[in-house]
Amino acid sequence: MFTFALGTAVGDLYSEQLGVGYLKTGLIVLVILACVFVAWKRKLNEILAFWIAYILTRPLGASLGDYLSQTKQNGGLAFGATLTSVIFLSAIVVIIVYLALAKNDFITKGESDSAKVSSGTIKRVWTQTVSAVVLFLAVGIGGYIWCNQNLVPDVASSQTTLSGQLNDFITIENEILANIDGNNLSAAKSKANDLEHDWDQAEPKLRKIDRKTWTRIDGTIDDVLAAVRTKSPNVDKCDKVLGDSLDALSASNQS
Repeated sequence: MFTFALGTAVGDLYSEQLGVGYLKTGLIVLVILACVFVAWKRKLNEILAFWIAYILTRPLGASLGDYLSQTKQNGGLAFGATLTSVIFLSAIVVIIVYLALAKNDFITKGESDSAKVSSGTIKRVWTQTVSAVVLFLAVGIGGYIWCNQNLVPDVASSQTTLSGQLNDFITIENEILANIDGNNLSAAKSKANDLEHDWDQAEPKLRKIDRKTWTRIDGTIDDVLAAVRTKSPNVDKCDKVLGDSLDALSASNQS
């Protein structure tokens, strides 16, 4: 649970909220994995190396998966969820078949029996573990601060609320509502895609101004996207979630 939550959250933090992008985040994680591999070859404890790599597979998979599946507007290749799943499944099958035939992931009996744990080894492992944690905290926090200062758009020091920042989203949602009421569902879904793209692009700046309000509005927008982009949208449900979202946007835009 810890590795899934930590790895996926860190991947989303850098790729989306800090604006690094899916592909760049994936490449950064690959570079870190390569460094872990080199460190393991240079006597980094194998158990520590395994758990570091295990955690890093989460942001790697999430960022590359999003890069393949997300629309081009959102910085992806627009392969869609189905094709992306097939690609990942195929890669998993190939790896499993290879390991089943090559058997180079097996530990021989001789290797297992010779693995005596001395007090010196325990001390070395603890030293490596503490060093790895400190290094990752330093790099992670330092990277967060750098991205926040250099990639996230600047906010005027006087801007402490989202007042005046939400006009475009109110306009898009009103257009979606008009298309829904006019039974033009294809146009409504297209506008929903525009809403998602513009909201994601504005996320770093808006979160920086007022994280709590952004989170509340983000929940209402998620409801709008889910209701409008279903296979057969329910008009009454769409009207309700759009009304709730517009109320939240309007209240925050005037506060």
